[in-house]
Amino acid sequence: MDLQKRGGSFSVIVPAYRCAPLLQESVQSVLQQTDGDFEVIIIDDCSGDDTWQCIEELALRDQRIRPYRNERNLGTARTRNRGIGLAKGAYLAFLDGDDRWLPDKLARQRRCLEETGCDVCYTGYSFIDAEGQPVRRPYRVPETFTREDFLRENFVGCSTAAFRADCLGPVRMRGEYVHEDYVFWLELLQNGAVFHGISQPLVEYRLLPGSRSADKLRSSWGRWRILRDYLKLPLPRAAACQAHYVVRGLRKHYF
Repeated sequence: MDLQKRGGSFSVIVPAYRCAPLLQESVQSVLQQTDGDFEVIIIDDCSGDDTWQCIEELALRDQRIRPYRNERNLGTARTRNRGIGLAKGAYLAFLDGDDRWLPDKLARQRRCLEETGCDVCYTGYSFIDAEGQPVRRPYRVPETFTREDFLRENFVGCSTAAFRADCLGPVRMRGEYVHEDYVFWLELLQNGAVFHGISQPLVEYRLLPGSRSADKLRSSWGRWRILRDYLKLPLPRAAACQAHYVVRGLRKHYF
């Protein structure tokens, strides 16, 4: 990708599926960024509720919002991939339609990307409930990690990441895995992308009953599939990584 043609702006990709009540909060958290050099690509994944109407109303209020609608339900991974194809910025960032950003997130990530020369900048995050009230302890991330560290724990929350468009190459999200974002970061890491973290929580990650992330059994099985089917780790090593993932998950979400 030609960065001179793309410019130095951010393309914020927001997949939206049946999230009309919360989408306005999420998008407003982007519009309130102190770094205003961005476009917002919102894609309704054929929701069937008021999500598309909400997106159209948001787009009428701010010309930086580019609204799109899938003709059929594609799922989160393929919807994000569509957003990548539509993006015009030199930097890309994902935001789920029910999460929120703190106002200086993009400004601090731009500074991190430019000063460290990294390809992917990720941040810590805090947890909020359906009403937007804080719950649990914030999750702080390390500035750097090794591949072995990453096999044991995913430090890159999808709504926290900002990355250079030209580091992707052919890498796109794989919808066949429950943790499609984890596989995405793994592929970038294996292709030589450099990751750098901002420890402070700059994202508010919303915990909703019945959400995919709330189904811990499915989440654990999805991680096991990645370790064994995608990475093809030997059984003892995969079991050790899985055990670490489960223990860290319990600490992060319940203790």
